[in-house]
Amino acid sequence: MSTSSSTTKIVLAPPGDTDADQRGDVARALEQAVEAYKGGRIDEAITHLNRGIAIDPLAFRLRFQLGLLYGRKGQVYEAVSELETAVSVNPQHFPAVKNLAILYQKAGFRNKAVETWERALALAPDEATRLSIKDHLVRLL
Repeated sequence: MSTSSSTTKIVLAPPGDTDADQRGDVARALEQAVEAYKGGRIDEAITHLNRGIAIDPLAFRLRFQLGLLYGRKGQVYEAVSELETAVSVNPQHFPAVKNLAILYQKAGFRNKAVETWERALALAPDEATRLSIKDHLVRLL
C-alpha cells in the first residue's frame, strides 16, 4: 500500500497592501467628486462617486454624497436608493436619515417619511432640532 503525501501550496499576494490601495482609490474618488462639485460639474462628481462605489460598494461617505447629488439634480428615486444604502451602512448618521426622510416625503411616500422622521428624531443632535422634527411630524400626521 502506498501513501501519497499531499502538499499544499501557498500563493502569496503581490507586494503592496491591496486594501490600502483600494482605500486610497476610494478616497481619491471622493476628493475628485468634491472638486468637481465645487467647480459646478455635478455629473462629473457623480461619475467619480460611482467609480469609488464600484471599488467599495459599502463606502458610506460616497453613497451619502451621491444621494445628495442625485437629490440636487431632482433624481429623487436614485437619491432615495443611495441614501437607503448609506443609512443601512451607518444607521446612526443623522444627516443621512434626515435627508432620506425629506426625499421620502418629496417622493410622496408619506408612511416611510413619517417612519424615517421618527428615526431622525431619535438621532437629533440637540433639543432645538428635536423640537423642529416634532413640529414637522405633527404637520405630517
